[in-house]
Amino acid sequence: FSPKSPRRQNWMPIAIGTTRYRIDAVASTYSIDADNPGGEIRVDFNIIDDYPLFEKLLSQKDAIEEAFGSPLTWYRAEGVRSTRIFTRMKAEINNEGQWPTYYEWLLENVVRMRDVMKRFVG
Repeated sequence: FSPKSPRRQNWMPIAIGTTRYRIDAVASTYSIDADNPGGEIRVDFNIIDDYPLFEKLLSQKDAIEEAFGSPLTWYRAEGVRSTRIFTRMKAEINNEGQWPTYYEWLLENVVRMRDVMKRFVG
């Protein structure tokens, strides 16, 4: 995979050979889940404008999560072009002493997400 050039955003898109989906490494001071406030880091499998692919993967949720080794969050919002399947960890983004731990977690989970999802998107 190849990361894109860094920009002033809270995610790094990582191309994995197609424009249909990508992996995003995300660092945020807020959670995507309003019921779980606070900062987080995430690895998103971001499906671009392809609801049928998301539904196909959702029908294999148990097998995907078993291969990944932990539960994933499955996110689809009406009227939004992209859908996401992600793993996340609570994080104090502004605590620079934790950054090495966060980088290691992101790298490990980007590789896991890539390796697992390539088995199911074919």
